[in-house]
Amino acid sequence: MRNRLCALLLASALTVLGACADRALYVRPGEVPSCPECLATSSRLDQRLILIGDTGELDDAQPALAAFASEAGRDPGRTIAVFLGDNIYPRGLPAPGEVADPDTDEAEQALRILQQQVEVIERAGVRSVFVPGNHDWDRSGVRGLGRIQAQADVLASSKNAVMYPPAGCPGPTVLDVGDYVRLIVLDTEWLLRDELPKETSCTWGDPAASDPLAGETNAAVYAALNEAIAGAGTRRVLLTTHHPLKTLGSHGGRYSAKDYLFPLTHVASWLYLPVPFLYPALRTWIVRSDQDLGGGRNQQMVASIEAALRTADSSPIVASGHEHSLQVFDDPADSIWYLVSGSGAKTEATGHRGGTVFKRAALGLMVLDVHTDGRIGLRVIEVGDGESETIFERWLDDRRGGGE
Repeated sequence: MRNRLCALLLASALTVLGACADRALYVRPGEVPSCPECLATSSRLDQRLILIGDTGELDDAQPALAAFASEAGRDPGRTIAVFLGDNIYPRGLPAPGEVADPDTDEAEQALRILQQQVEVIERAGVRSVFVPGNHDWDRSGVRGLGRIQAQADVLASSKNAVMYPPAGCPGPTVLDVGDYVRLIVLDTEWLLRDELPKETSCTWGDPAASDPLAGETNAAVYAALNEAIAGAGTRRVLLTTHHPLKTLGSHGGRYSAKDYLFPLTHVASWLYLPVPFLYPALRTWIVRSDQDLGGGRNQQMVASIEAALRTADSSPIVASGHEHSLQVFDDPADSIWYLVSGSGAKTEATGHRGGTVFKRAALGLMVLDVHTDGRIGLRVIEVGDGESETIFERWLDDRRGGGE
């Protein structure tokens, strides 16, 4: 009995140490983390895309949004920002007339969270696309459709912000950005909702000339996605979603030290009662959520989207939020680049293994500089102590086009 207890304590200690290390910066051996030429000068810039996710917390300091504004201010006329979902925690923006708890100021708080983001965008004067996340959809709840529509209505009153795909619809929304990129936006929560209410009379494509979605099924969405990718021609495809197709954070089965030892803090933040391994075991093997890569519908969605991306003529890029970290993966077999930029307001531990190019659990965002010769440079920016710092840079080379 004593030996078993010692073994359990040793395993717990090693697990905790590993989980703590998961917040550290990792760069794949052989990678050069600095690439000054990846930042395009004004004369070499075709378009700049800012990728920032999970910004939906109220924070007067707004450290990640401050870094966002700095990047947007470099050349706002040739910049587009994509907010990668979970724009309002914890359950989106209550719809007008929705019955709410009279003892809370949920609607007022949610509106302030959205407005602080819109105000930064308007001051920067940069076009911004808001992708819906599961928290915007009432945390995947029954009131989600109304709350998504309420958020879209607020954004519609701004000069520079818009929700794509249109409220309650899956997309794909297609935007050709500059001369070299086709930006495609999907609402992955729509694809995961199954029996929960969602808009069904939807269109897809260029917002100025959209086509009716041929059916109310996920299969119709994937068929439209294949068509959108096929129509990209020589443009690089940048697909933006809320849910990542690849991650080594909690949604990919990697958990923090607190998750391993104090799982009841998910019920109440003060409930530090040690119940080792309960939460990871339940979430990984027993109660599988479709918000995680291990969920059945999530697996089907990832397989369908990746199959579509593999048909692209050049190496596609997919950028997502959902996971509160900064991660970069490549898949040389498929030439797909995977970016996770979901630490606009929160951070969470993340691991690494084969295919991981870079990872860091820190507040921050990512920037893609599209150069006038078509090359795309990635910059990862960490925010801390009132300052921002570029901590990783590299070319997202087009392997199918012969490299860069």
